[in-house]
Amino acid sequence: MRGNGTSYLPVDDQKLDQFTQRANHLLAKVKWTPSKDLFNNRDLNRGGYRESSISSAREEEASLLNVARKISSDPILLREGINHSLTTVRQGLRIGMHLSASFDKASGLDNLVEMNRRGGLSEAQKTEFKRKYETSAAVATFVSAYYIVWELATYRAEEVSNLNFEFFGIPESSYLNPARAIECMLFYYTAYLEKSGLVHSDLDFIKMTLVYFHGVIDEVRQRQGSLNYLELFTSRAYKLKDSDFCVNGFEVLTGASGSSVEFNRVELESIVGNRDAKHKARRLVQRLLCFDRETRRNPMMELGGLTTLRMGHGLPGTGKSLQIAATATMLHDYCLELGIPFLFWPMPDNVVSTFQGGSAERAQEWLRPIHDPNKIVYAPVDDAENNFESRTRQGVSSGVREVIGTFLRHTEGASAVNHGNAVIEIFTNIPEQLDKAVLSRIQDRFVIDGARSREDFLDQDYLWWRKFQQILPDFIDMRDPAGYPYLEAQRQVASIGQTYDDCSEPADERMRQAFHKAVAHHSPDEHDFFARLFQEVRKVYSSFTSRDVRNIQTAVSERIMDFDFEPDWFEDMNLFFLQDYETKKGMIVELMKAGMKGLSFAEMRLQETVRYLDSLAKIVFAEEDRKVDELVEQMRLQQMAAARFQKPA
Repeated sequence: MRGNGTSYLPVDDQKLDQFTQRANHLLAKVKWTPSKDLFNNRDLNRGGYRESSISSAREEEASLLNVARKISSDPILLREGINHSLTTVRQGLRIGMHLSASFDKASGLDNLVEMNRRGGLSEAQKTEFKRKYETSAAVATFVSAYYIVWELATYRAEEVSNLNFEFFGIPESSYLNPARAIECMLFYYTAYLEKSGLVHSDLDFIKMTLVYFHGVIDEVRQRQGSLNYLELFTSRAYKLKDSDFCVNGFEVLTGASGSSVEFNRVELESIVGNRDAKHKARRLVQRLLCFDRETRRNPMMELGGLTTLRMGHGLPGTGKSLQIAATATMLHDYCLELGIPFLFWPMPDNVVSTFQGGSAERAQEWLRPIHDPNKIVYAPVDDAENNFESRTRQGVSSGVREVIGTFLRHTEGASAVNHGNAVIEIFTNIPEQLDKAVLSRIQDRFVIDGARSREDFLDQDYLWWRKFQQILPDFIDMRDPAGYPYLEAQRQVASIGQTYDDCSEPADERMRQAFHKAVAHHSPDEHDFFARLFQEVRKVYSSFTSRDVRNIQTAVSERIMDFDFEPDWFEDMNLFFLQDYETKKGMIVELMKAGMKGLSFAEMRLQETVRYLDSLAKIVFAEEDRKVDELVEQMRLQQMAAARFQKPA
């Protein structure tokens, strides 16, 4: 049951084999009586399902196998994509029928069916019989469709994603019983393949299969609220043996679709402040676009200019969600121009499950499309403290532990392959609450602090009131600031160094003491200085490890690669982005050589080390500092209270 730690109920081939003959029969032939000739008249239902009812139209017969042979143009062998689709459909039907039968047994519907055969149902039992049959039918169609979409989502994904054709909706549905529901579903699936005029190849076949069964899933979920006895299905979870496929009621794991989540468009220029974060977003987009689909490699990653796990942190209301939307907007637009599939893939809010093992399954589903080398993937994790909360904190759920364990395995280790086409960005208001192992894997950190300066607040106001000025110029009857052109402070910077404040030594007192001890023995332009500094930092913070040193080295590598691409590369994509891998790498190396001439390696290394140590201190000592601040505030209030108490009335 949900919430009590019960694991998934296994679904194995032995249980499914009893439904194989029935599934084969359905692929060979289904019979249905459609309301009208929907496809010839193009009178399709575009606004959701329509319940099947008794019609005077004649019964029709449809054969999915015959249609598949026709599209394959081969009476004996099916095209590989069509054969794979039919194999997937059959497996989906077997699983759907098995879970429907499991519901029948759990709900007592199988007993009611037997009593109905003997004509022994009371009026109340007839109502119960009908309602349970409706739910059983919904289970059969939902589970069948869900498996089909789940399995096909990543099959030839790049080729299929480039196909676009209109889907007219599910024309008709039946919930009379599971058998009729499946027949209705397969009849219109076959009709779409044969009569829509859209399916001419195996890729069309795969695409139509995905689109149609997505529609079935949506239709069942719309109807969910009207179903009865649902808890007998939703309180159990099922997992297909030797597979990641699992069923948790009518939930749909995001990994089933592998298609971009919708996002609000935000232009980078409309974000005020956050110069560091905006610059890093621009660089991230440029670096990801260097990915070469032929070789499945990214020269920027090979040269050290691309970090694939990053974190932005700051107070609430400083622009983290805007940063996510602006990054997604830039990537979407450039990928569209380059003809590269783009996947905006935020971690879902419901990744933590109440089922034992369910959170790990959902995390795996989220991570699976991120490893797809056929598209550019941007995977932000907003409010990351909800899913990556430190495992040492009291009350942390087992679900969060599962998510973190899965995340760590997939982001570092033998199976954590990244081709340079995918980036995960973590955003949080309280980085000190994140799990230490997660924090240590973050290669790049940047502060999102919103508007800070007078100019920032002027620009924030300007972006708000200028729309009124455009409508009625005389309405804004206020004087402009002297000597400041609006949005001047929001201009793009050429390098990240222009956004830095003084980085000559750490601002944090504890890290500064470690710094001074190192300086007492060596100058910052000596390699020994950094070895001594890291040794002293480890004395201050025992969890400082070689991984932190690697993160600092990665930050320095990024600084070396912190240069703008030639403007004409973006005007004509053939000049760079559409070149082969070695050509792109050579062009990047030439830019890197030109950019390195005015740089000091020792200075960059010192700056990035200081920044990392200050960021680390801010995170790891935040809770301790907050407790001190609370005590100080308490003492201040006590002093105020004492003064007020002593003041004469």
